[in-house]
Amino acid sequence: MKKILIILISILPIITFGQKALEGKYCSPQDYIGFCIEFNNDSTFIYNSWTCLSNDVGTGKYKINSRQLILKFDSTENFIANRHEIENIKCQSRDSINLIFKVYDSSDSIKLPFANIVFSQNKFINYADSIDFGKATDTLGIAEFKLLKQSIDKWVTVTYVGFKDYSFKINLMNCHNVEIYMNPYNFWEIENETFTYDIKKINKNKIVIIDQESKNKILLKRTE
Repeated sequence: MKKILIILISILPIITFGQKALEGKYCSPQDYIGFCIEFNNDSTFIYNSWTCLSNDVGTGKYKINSRQLILKFDSTENFIANRHEIENIKCQSRDSINLIFKVYDSSDSIKLPFANIVFSQNKFINYADSIDFGKATDTLGIAEFKLLKQSIDKWVTVTYVGFKDYSFKINLMNCHNVEIYMNPYNFWEIENETFTYDIKKINKNKIVIIDQESKNKILLKRTE
């Protein structure tokens, strides 16, 4: 039994650090300073860090190599911009549709209350002249619309103070859940850099790393 325990102890570091790929979003504790890394199973990542004054963002390829996590950032040509995700849902009526919008800060995935969502025939240009209808998100960052079905697409434009405006087309024949991720104006884009961290612990729920430059110990917990 003692020999078995010794063997298990000896191979534990190999099991712990033998992981070559990650998937999911891992974030430091929510505070005035912190960061998140979203790992994809194709070895790409999305990085967001924040302070009281600015946000740093970037994308690239990651590698887990000999107890190190290495983030190699791309040029800003591959930088992720404002984006949205649409999910079709079942309609409760034959003649009308429900659209449920959720608006997020892309740097930390916190919902944005009182973001303006407006619909227009053409891509939104002039606030006074172009709006067909619209409303603001509630205190939870959610806005719901009930509309008659229409065979033509409409432009949706989302605006929020301190964030870049975002416009996209939406089909008004189906019911949708729509998640919108907005980038603040004060984003700084990280490009052509490499961040290296020493790995202390890594699993599907959390990552404990040490920044090679600052020597700070960092705990990242999986959020999604």
